[in-house]
Amino acid sequence: MLHKPLVVFCVNDSMPCPLHRAVRALGAGSPDAIAVRVLRANVDPSLPAAELWVRVSGDQRLIERLEEEVRRLGGSVQRLYSNRFNTVYRMVFQECPCVKDGRLEAGCPLLAAPLGLMNKSVVVTPSGVLYEYIVASRRGLERLEAMGCRVVLAHGIDEYDYMLSEKQELALIYAYLMGYYRFPRSVSLKALAEKLGLSVSTLAELLRRAEAKVVEAFVRHELPHYLVSIVLSRGGFHRALEERLSSRGRRGPRPGAAAPEGPAGVADAARA
Repeated sequence: MLHKPLVVFCVNDSMPCPLHRAVRALGAGSPDAIAVRVLRANVDPSLPAAELWVRVSGDQRLIERLEEEVRRLGGSVQRLYSNRFNTVYRMVFQECPCVKDGRLEAGCPLLAAPLGLMNKSVVVTPSGVLYEYIVASRRGLERLEAMGCRVVLAHGIDEYDYMLSEKQELALIYAYLMGYYRFPRSVSLKALAEKLGLSVSTLAELLRRAEAKVVEAFVRHELPHYLVSIVLSRGGFHRALEERLSSRGRRGPRPGAAAPEGPAGVADAARA
């Protein structure tokens, strides 16, 4: 057992997964050019098939090319939802190397994590498959290494404070239900504070702290490829984000709703 459970981000660039093969075939130049987040993975026990529910973020032309690559590899594609930036798919691969004789191979990092590991997120990029794990045992760390994973970021689980306090949670939900987060807003912060018998400054601090934790959880869980890009580029990725967000850098949609550095916890972890 580990003295303290870890949150570990690791990359595997040699996965035989057909989804990774399809993404890698795009030949995109940077790890965030296109990103495929696995939402759900199912297997058919009677067939060597895998069903993947994914959200694809990136340039629309790359997303269309990904559809072609999946079909070229013998997979089927069903588009469920789409906007200019993200598309949600159901993909079925009839030949999955992790499914043999109607059974899931032990240790498949995409479909079933080994003992001692909890898979929090999986993102497939042209540079490799990025995993976020909670690791509870030393054996789990050894299994990651045996699977060919390269750890790029790790820290104690208690350093990642994303759980809201009771008051933060209640304040956030109440503000949401009352229309504070609609556009345009249905109620002002002052009106909310009066209804709750709080000062405006007290409610504002409750909501700011809650929002910071929600944003940090979203970036870490939904968009971890950005964190890895920051770590690998040693700060250069911040300048790339600034360029994309500025008026002179708008060249079309890119993956994720990127923003300037998020809560301090995210920035600090990325610099670790």
